[in-house]
Amino acid sequence: MVCADRAGLGIDDVPTDGARPEIVSALTPALAEAFDVCAIWDVPPLPEGGPVESDTVPILIMEGVYDTNRDPELADEVASRFETAWVAEFGDRGHVVLSDCAVSMMGEFMADPTRSPDMGCVPTGVSWVPLF
Repeated sequence: MVCADRAGLGIDDVPTDGARPEIVSALTPALAEAFDVCAIWDVPPLPEGGPVESDTVPILIMEGVYDTNRDPELADEVASRFETAWVAEFGDRGHVVLSDCAVSMMGEFMADPTRSPDMGCVPTGVSWVPLF
């Protein structure tokens, strides 16, 4: 799906307005490589409206509010395309949502995808611990 998101795009299509030049310079080679890999796969662009909708496939979406790879607000949009969908928004995570809580939720979902996993362990914010 990542390559379908990028289909027809190239490195020159990436918006960099307002980004610090040293960050753009540091990340450009990796981004160019990602475009090159997607070009090899020759994946067609996503259809208008999104790739998947289902009234039979359950889905569990776990997102971090600090995700810099995907806009966290997209989770609700994706969930709206599924009859059975649960969204857990981790207030202390970025793109990778792996924690004891997330693993427990995945286990519950896999055991019975027709029921919402217990989301009571999902943090709503960052727990700051003083260093001094």
